[in-house]
Amino acid sequence: INSIKQKEYNLVIVTNEVGDSIVPEHHISRVFRDIQGRINQRIASLADQVYLVCCGIPVKIK
Repeated sequence: INSIKQKEYNLVIVTNEVGDSIVPEHHISRVFRDIQGRINQRIASLADQVYLVCCGIPVKIK
């Protein structure tokens, strides 16, 4: 993530939103969800634009 900040080019990152559902039953699934959420937050904080795509409809978040 830190190397992304140092580059001068357009970059599109596509990731899953895994925190918008029920709490996973298995521990490893909860760990994955939490780590993925933190990574998504970090990337979004560095981004100029952030979109959530729901049912093929882009919703501008930032």
